[in-house]
Order: sequence, then C-alpha cells, then structure tokens
Amino acid sequence: MKAVTTFLLSAAISAGLGAEEFTFKGAIETGYRFVDIDGSEERYREDINLWSGPRLARVEGEGTLGRTTYVVRLSGIGGDPFPGADLTLRSERRYRLALYYRGSDYDYASPGDFHSFATFLRRSGASLDIAATSHDLISLTVDREQRSGRVRSTRGVDFDQFIAGLAGDIDTTQLRTRLAYRRSFLDSWHLEAAAAYSRSESSEALSGIPPILPLPDFLQPITTTSFLDAATRSGQDETRMPELSVRLQSSSNARLHGAVAVTAGRADIDSALHLFDAGADASQVSYYLDDAFDGSGRINYQIYDASVTATLSDRFSFSQSLRIDRRNQSAAHLEQGEYAFQPAEPVSFTGQARSESESLMTLAQGDLRAKLGQRITARFGYKLVRNRFEIIRNAASYDENTSMGIRVVGGLQYLPPGGFWEIVVERGSANDTFTPLAPRTSYKLVLRARQRLLDEHLIVSGDLRRIHNSNDVQSLSDYAAGSSYVTPAALAWRARALADSTTLGLSATYSPRTTLEVSAGYSYVTASSESDILYYFNSQQLPGRARYDETIHMADGRFFMKASRRLSLTLSAIAESATGTRPLNSQRAMADLTTLVVKDLKLVTALSYQRLHEDASYLGLPLGNYRGSSLFLGLRKEFR
Repeated sequence: MKAVTTFLLSAAISAGLGAEEFTFKGAIETGYRFVDIDGSEERYREDINLWSGPRLARVEGEGTLGRTTYVVRLSGIGGDPFPGADLTLRSERRYRLALYYRGSDYDYASPGDFHSFATFLRRSGASLDIAATSHDLISLTVDREQRSGRVRSTRGVDFDQFIAGLAGDIDTTQLRTRLAYRRSFLDSWHLEAAAAYSRSESSEALSGIPPILPLPDFLQPITTTSFLDAATRSGQDETRMPELSVRLQSSSNARLHGAVAVTAGRADIDSALHLFDAGADASQVSYYLDDAFDGSGRINYQIYDASVTATLSDRFSFSQSLRIDRRNQSAAHLEQGEYAFQPAEPVSFTGQARSESESLMTLAQGDLRAKLGQRITARFGYKLVRNRFEIIRNAASYDENTSMGIRVVGGLQYLPPGGFWEIVVERGSANDTFTPLAPRTSYKLVLRARQRLLDEHLIVSGDLRRIHNSNDVQSLSDYAAGSSYVTPAALAWRARALADSTTLGLSATYSPRTTLEVSAGYSYVTASSESDILYYFNSQQLPGRARYDETIHMADGRFFMKASRRLSLTLSAIAESATGTRPLNSQRAMADLTTLVVKDLKLVTALSYQRLHEDASYLGLPLGNYRGSSLFLGLRKEFR
C-alpha cells in the first residue's frame, strides 16, 4: 500500500506540482493528554478508551502549492481510538489525487462477560483521476482494509457446542484495485469500462477453551475432550476476485435518466475456514454455498444492473431498478422501485416496492401525507414484508420458513408559531410459519414537542415514547432431529416473552445573548421484560424464567460563556442512576477553556471526569467499576 501511495503521489507531483508558491489557511492543534484511572481498566477501555501521551489533535486547512490546490484534515493522531487523515490535491482540468486513512479500536473485555475482543480496524486508500481530454477521464482507486486482534467467544466451531468456545488471534486483509476509463458524449451520456481486482487474506490461530460454567451430568457429553481437540485450528484463507464491468449512463436530462451496467468476474477461494464469519467449519460452509461452487472452490459470476428515473409531470415521478446476480448454478434477482404522486396541492403519496428472489423477500411500503390547513399535516404509512428462506437440517434435508409482517403508522403534526408538535402511533404484527405458533405484536406511541418562548431566549422541548412488544413461539418437536448444528437441548421448546419501555425526556435552553447559553435536561426511562422458556431434553423438562426491570434517571446540564475574544468557557455534567435488575450509578463532568495567548495562538484545555459503579453482577462476577479523569493541554495555531 505504501508503494502504491508513493507512486501516485510522485505521479501527481511530476504532473505539475511546483514550489513556486505555498499558502495555507486553517489551524493546527497539538498537545499532551494526562490520564488517571482507578478500578477496572478493561471496562474503562470499553467505554472511554482515552490514554496518556502526546497527540496531534487536529489539523484542518487548505491552500495552494504552485498550480495545485490542496485540502488536508487530520485528527486523533498519536494513540486515540479513532484516528483519521485526508489529503486531496487538485489541478484544474488536469488531475485530482485523494488519500485517506481511518482507524478504529474495538474493545470489549468486561470481567463479567465471557465474550471479549480487542481488535483494530484500519482502512486506507487512494484515488487518482486524470483528465486526458475534455471528454476522457481515467481513474485509479486502491482501497485496503485490515483487522487484527484477539477474540474470545463461548460459541463453538459449530452450533452444537455452545457452552465451550474458542479463543485466538485473527488477522484479515482485503485489497481492492480498480482502473476505469470514462468517455462523455452527446452532453448527457457517459460510457465507462473498468477492470477490478480484489484479494482477501485471513489468518486464524484458534484453540478450544474448556467449559466456563459447571455443567449438569446430562450436558457433559456436549463438551468432550475430542471436541476441544477438534476446535484447535489454524490456517490461511484467501480469496481472489478479478472482474470486468461496462456501464452506460445518462444523467444530465432532468426528466429522464438511467444506467445499464454489466459486471463479470470470478472468485477463487483457496480454503473455507471462516470460523467466526460463518459460524461453522469447512464442511458446513460447503452446504451453505453448494449452489455457488463448481466443486473446485471457484465462483463465476455475472451481475446485470439497470435503473431508470423519470419525472413524467409536475405531479408524478418514479424510479425503477433491476439487479440480477448469477453465480454458477444459482441466481439472485432484486427489483425495487420508488413512486411519488401528488394529486392535489395539499395531498401527496410516496410508495416503494421491492422484490428479492434469493431470499424470496417481498416488501411494499407507502406514505400518505395531507395538509389540513396551513399548520397541520396528517400522515398515514404502511410497510408489508414477506420473507421465505430455507434452513439446513442436515446435508440432504431442508426446511422452508415463511415470515409475514405488517406495520401501520399514523401521525399528526402541528406547527404553531415558533414550535413543532407531533404525535405518531405505530402498530406492527408478524407471524412465522416455521413454528406452529409464533405471533409477534408491537405498538409504539411517540409524542414530540418543541416550543420557543420569551422571543427566542428560551426554548423548551420534550418527548414521550411508549413501546410494547410480545412474542409467543413454540418450535417443532423434531426440529433438531438429524441436525448437525442445532443443540440437542432444543429438541422442543416454547418461549413467551413480553417487553415494555417508557421514555420521558425534557430539556430547556436559555440564551439571552450569543455570548451566554445555559441548558438543562432530564430523562426518565423504565423498561421491563419477562420470558417463560421451556426446554425438553431427552424427555426431561427444563423450565427457565427470566425477568428484567430497570428504571433510569439521567440529568445533564451545560453552561457556555464567551467573555471576550480571549476567553471562552464550557462546563457540562451528566449524572445517571439506575435501579432494578442492574443497579448503576455514573457521573461525567467536562470542562473546556480556550484562551487567546497571543495573536492567532490559543491555549486549549479539556478536563473530563468519569465514574461508573454497578452493584449488579453477572454469574457472580463483578461487571467492572472505574473512576477515570483526563486532562488535555494543547496549543492551537490559526493561520489566516
């Protein structure tokens, strides 16, 4: 990747970058962060993940370098969990070069949970556009994605062994390169031919871990020594995908435009471990992809795309698209369209239709809005979904599952002077034909209000949400007979679940002038759920019941004051408490002070404090409490 980036940058410089003149307009902010932590570092890393060290906090600017203009953006460089960098170089009517980098830390390692991961995701790439003539454009893009780290899971190699699990290191890299040539003609048409090559490599070193919990005697055979030996795996997984594509597109006509594209390619798969991605071993992956493989680990595919968008009149417009994806013996069809119709001034109708044959899913939805006067709008919407898919019971047996669902939404919106009031009611229901009894129902009530008082000096807002869900499921008694991936404990089971939640939020903002702002908010959340689960294992009945209750109170406030050009102060605080199944108490406080030391040079300070305390435990283990504070001291230089 570094070699490719260096080549692209050198090509751009040789194409016309000069050192005759350099200008920069923007700001650079750098400093040092001090961090003090007491308690669970694992939970702090999961929630906050800020650590001590020097930082290039922010660079943002633009300027010229000879005949080339540039834009640069940097943030979080030096150890923050989400660093990023962007650089764009452009020469008018000649070329455009763009480089980017993104990083993301993912940490989940609470002592009270048996699933953990600590991985780092990196995305980087470059794109170069060269205008050969006024009608010809050559584009080259290179994208790279890498994820590496350590994962621990209580899920086994396949779904039989769900009590034991795996731990190990993973390293995955994906690289994609695309070269395209685009020709413009007739002022409204574009013809593009492209060649792309993708390569994916993954390395896994995984080993079985012993059962974490003591198991009853009749479940001991599930986690035998032979299974733990079989769960130890390591190896390489590589996929190569060259492809060619041709696209014809019309875009300049405002009333009618569309595109037609054909892509052909081939994927060569050297192995099929995919343990964590597919949740299965290599033999089961062959079942999932049986129709797509030709027996040699190779997939030949062709993709056909077509779309059209038209505005037939001032009252009616639509868009329609079709996608056909053929992979060896299998094919997937996707059709979708969007329609907008306004028969009269106060009434409009929008609709959408979708059909996907691979998963045999159909979707239809619509939205009707009507104005009732100058300040009131009524709304009615619906969404109908139908899914049909196959579940593999063993190598030669399939079961078909069909799920039907409908959701209806109604609402009323009122716009008083300086305000916004709304009420929305939603009702949903679904049924699953794979089980004899599986109705699911839900409803949602949402009230929102925002009103300006005291001539823009005081704004008050609030919202109320009420959500209810219920589910009643009973499985087929022979569901797991002969199955290679369903736990034997699920030979038959019944589950009834009920969930309710209510949320109330209130906030007020007072700003008598632009140099002062005070805001305060309060939220109240209550949630409860209960389930009644009944398992049958070798004619033994294993009932299980669970209930969850929680009430959360959260208060927050913010104070902002700009005393002068030399001083601004921001204070904010959040306090949260929860009672019920998960007793919790947390506080956060932050303070930002910006001082103009000399002309165009500012002293930046950011102080934060976090405290988390949970009295609940998971299977007797603490969930991880911590107290942490951080202080960032930096300088911000502005260039005008």
